[in-house]
Amino acid sequence: MHTLLYTLQDHDHGHLKIVAENWGLDLPPDSSLNAARWLAAAMLNPDNIFEITESLPEIARKALDDLQRQGGRAPYADIAYRYGLIREMGAGRRDRTKPWRNPISPLEILWYRGLVARTFADTAGGPREFIFIPSDLSHHLPAPISTSDDIPGEEAATPNHIQMASTVAVEDATTLLASLRREPLRLKELEPNRRNTLIPFLHHPQSLDLVLCLLEDLKLLTTHPIQPQLEAARDFLETPREKASALLLLAWRDSIKWNDLMQVGKIDFKGDKWPNDPLTSRYAVLNFLRMIPGDQWWEIDSFVQAIHEHYPSYLRPAGDFDSWYIQDAETGMFLRGFDHWERIDGALIRHIITGPMHLLGAVDLGVTESGHPPHSFRLTPNARSLFEPDFQYGSRESTSSISIFLDGTILAPISSRPSHRYQIARFCDWLELTQSGYRYRLSPSALQRATEQGLSPNQVKSVLERAGESPLPPSLLEALTRWEEKGQEAFIEKTIVLRVKEAQVLEKLQSNASTSRYLHEKLGPTTVVVQERDLEKLCSAAAKLGILIDPLVSQ
Repeated sequence: MHTLLYTLQDHDHGHLKIVAENWGLDLPPDSSLNAARWLAAAMLNPDNIFEITESLPEIARKALDDLQRQGGRAPYADIAYRYGLIREMGAGRRDRTKPWRNPISPLEILWYRGLVARTFADTAGGPREFIFIPSDLSHHLPAPISTSDDIPGEEAATPNHIQMASTVAVEDATTLLASLRREPLRLKELEPNRRNTLIPFLHHPQSLDLVLCLLEDLKLLTTHPIQPQLEAARDFLETPREKASALLLLAWRDSIKWNDLMQVGKIDFKGDKWPNDPLTSRYAVLNFLRMIPGDQWWEIDSFVQAIHEHYPSYLRPAGDFDSWYIQDAETGMFLRGFDHWERIDGALIRHIITGPMHLLGAVDLGVTESGHPPHSFRLTPNARSLFEPDFQYGSRESTSSISIFLDGTILAPISSRPSHRYQIARFCDWLELTQSGYRYRLSPSALQRATEQGLSPNQVKSVLERAGESPLPPSLLEALTRWEEKGQEAFIEKTIVLRVKEAQVLEKLQSNASTSRYLHEKLGPTTVVVQERDLEKLCSAAAKLGILIDPLVSQ
């Protein structure tokens, strides 16, 4: 923001004289510019700053502290809602009514002492008026006085049921990277069939699109097609789990692609682009959350209510609650006006806490009864990475080896190294995700998939032994050798068998060109293999020869 001199030189000599009087200074009878220079230098004197701040009324000091806690700048509509307006008046009316001697609000007290200024700035939602502390003056102000009233919301009792945050977003990211390595994504969005195939292998299926977006933001994916950027993905998968989890969390904090408001349930927007700025919206909520004491349970309802009371326009440019054409997703009714604050602005706060912040390991959730919505939350140590640039990530973690069984099945525990599981998941058959971990299978199709990805059988052996931290069972070693030499030696096929009572009937069908084309391997004098796709055509052609065949015989 601007310096003190920059803000003072915009005022007439009369306003400068008022500011000087409130500071106990005698303004020299000079030009407005020179007077502004003299006054700025005097106001930046540390002794004068100490005296003026100590003499402020309690409520004005509270407003100044609040502004400092928000980085020295905040939307004017928010601050004015909490601490009152600054009356608009020209120099003539000001000099007649002398508002500095009878201010109507804490903001007017600060205004006529030159401690705050106003300006317009461009935002993603359009120009917005801000109130700010001049930048050089801000550096000399005493630290804000902290009180319990400054923290939005109220402390909560320890909940009966706790939904602990975890690092499983790293596991879901690993699963997605492996899936995209197996089959790159040609379109921007996952097709429904592929999405349904992935969901059983995700800990948090509802965060699939979020994690995919964060992988893009972390530059772990290439485009056209979308697949892992091999070096970047390798570095991420080899990162200690706690730090990798924090990387995803920070990617969400700084993402301009992901719009949390779009994910709030039961609302919709028909325009080309949602009206809020995703980054500004998220930062605003995080600025409120950083006030919450760490490791303390906090009520969600009271937290949202405090924002509603003190910072209602945190999401809206210039406090405008009428220009966003957001609708109720079910009824189509437009949710315009301040009366719908809870449906949109409040719902976004709740979603950020119970959605991304919980799923990405920054928030534990408290529930009174199992199956009920969360009523409280607690910031985890990992949440500190959102607010502290020098936050130290944990580097020690316990990992489990991957188990490889004689029958070719593989169990990768949740705590196994992501880099090892990724290497196995990129080519093995996926069986299931259970509480024990991920189950895969080594099969001929898996080996063929590995070959298509440039892995030789010997490299497959190395991958498996490194993940299992022990030599492969002799039977699997033999299977890899046989596959390399001879390829797939055995097949299981699902077939349909046509059975007739007499051999002459089958001979007639095989001798006629209209039916023989649909008959395949002969299994005996009265049986032959038929492809399911050819059943209808065979029945139709056989009927023309005087032989009626039911498409399928009920057993």
